[in-house]
Amino acid sequence: MIAPSHLLDAVVATASGLWYSQVQTTVTDPYLDEVFHVGQARAYCEGRWHHWDNKITTPPGLYIVSYLAHVATRRPCNLAFLRLLNLLVNLLGIPFVSWRIQLILRDGRHVRGGKPRSQRSKGEGQSWSRQASQGAGYTASTIALFPVLFFFSALHYTDVMSTFTVLAAYWIQLCWNRQPDLRDEGPIAATMKGLAVVLTGLVSLSFRQTNIFWAAGFLGGLRLVERLNEYSASDDSVSGWAERPSLRELCQAGWSSSLLYDPAAADAYLEDYLKSVVSIVVVALRNIRGVILAMLPYLGLVSVFGIFVVWNGGVVLGDKSNHIATMHLPQMLYLWPYIAFFSWPLLWPSVGDALFGRHWPRIGVVALMIPLMLVAVHLNTVVHPFTLADNRHYVFYVFRWILLRGRFARYLAVPVYFVCAWLVVAALGRSDHDLSSARGGLTSSSASSFETLQQQQRGQPPRAIHVTHETAGGRGNQKPPPNKDPHPKSLKPTRDETPSSSSTFSSRRYSNSY
Repeated sequence: MIAPSHLLDAVVATASGLWYSQVQTTVTDPYLDEVFHVGQARAYCEGRWHHWDNKITTPPGLYIVSYLAHVATRRPCNLAFLRLLNLLVNLLGIPFVSWRIQLILRDGRHVRGGKPRSQRSKGEGQSWSRQASQGAGYTASTIALFPVLFFFSALHYTDVMSTFTVLAAYWIQLCWNRQPDLRDEGPIAATMKGLAVVLTGLVSLSFRQTNIFWAAGFLGGLRLVERLNEYSASDDSVSGWAERPSLRELCQAGWSSSLLYDPAAADAYLEDYLKSVVSIVVVALRNIRGVILAMLPYLGLVSVFGIFVVWNGGVVLGDKSNHIATMHLPQMLYLWPYIAFFSWPLLWPSVGDALFGRHWPRIGVVALMIPLMLVAVHLNTVVHPFTLADNRHYVFYVFRWILLRGRFARYLAVPVYFVCAWLVVAALGRSDHDLSSARGGLTSSSASSFETLQQQQRGQPPRAIHVTHETAGGRGNQKPPPNKDPHPKSLKPTRDETPSSSSTFSSRRYSNSY
């Protein structure tokens, strides 16, 4: 019997082949920016390394790959060959790397509440491997079929290979940071890890300068939170929070015990984001030496990028007058309808909750966010001339038919931004709900350990605490098994059971209640 994941692979392959064939038949000449990319790639294939089209804004990574493929295959650098490179990367490279990333993230060692691999029986291990592989395959195929990315898979653009290099950098970091035999690293392993981070980041930057936010910002943020969670997990007196702490309690616990505040999505409110930021800062300052050492590769990558910007006189290589970095806050608002449009099947449960009155945003959040969005739209809306210059861009119609239709159209779109943001955040929280409810004793131990910390700060001896255990099947007041040791160990989870910060950060637990 053919596995469903294999059928989905066949769908991806068939769709890719049909799309490539259709583009080749219909669009026989370079399309939009292909005029610049194809010409530059051909120049490199012909050995004209000093030729550069001043209209090109991105680094030459795409053209170097085209040259290497030309040398390896001895195929001419015509339009069909250059387009085929992106098709193969989107068909083979991106799904494979995405699949490997998902396998690591789904591993019970790094997902909250999962059973460590060493504790699984043979049958459980085989069942988990099969389910994880299929689930990872679904996700990988979904990424390859993502409409915006899939569209460029049959064109000679930078989008596909840029995405592939970012995913590859993420995969390499996960391999280094997540494997148990690499966690206790020596100087040589640490140096190799740092070089791997810098090199993969530079490769990613050779396709798109904006990848600095992914290679240094996103991956650096993962590493920072992972490192801070390691400090938090190393303290035997505390393993979590019993309730939402005040800023004072949060700072005290962070400074005295390196306890990081990281609430679950289903439990978080808007103010918890501020508290999380404050908690990260406090714990980082308490462990500043280790944090700096962990962040050196990413700081080095940012330094290299900064030197390039100074030397180049800007972020882009060519056409600098039309590509000037400016503040554009409404673009953060456009993000939410974009995600909602391409993820609408995932939003239906939240829509149902709203329609039946089971769940709504808090009034205070609405009263705060709507005016802020209106101010951003009024003071900082930027419409680039290129947006309205070519009707072959989808955003041309968004601005022409909607946002610029009347004097107040852009303001009337603000409630849409808010609703889309709420629905997306609710969907993200819902996706983690089952994971949160399956964490077992982590929640209960958090309650007891935080109360223990408060008693120690007040100078009181810790008292016995009746623990309420949560299970995947529901909640109940079940007594823990008897402990023969008169001095029971801390309720802190073991290293294998410790929640991974990277998996928490990468599927960040946004509030589904705001």
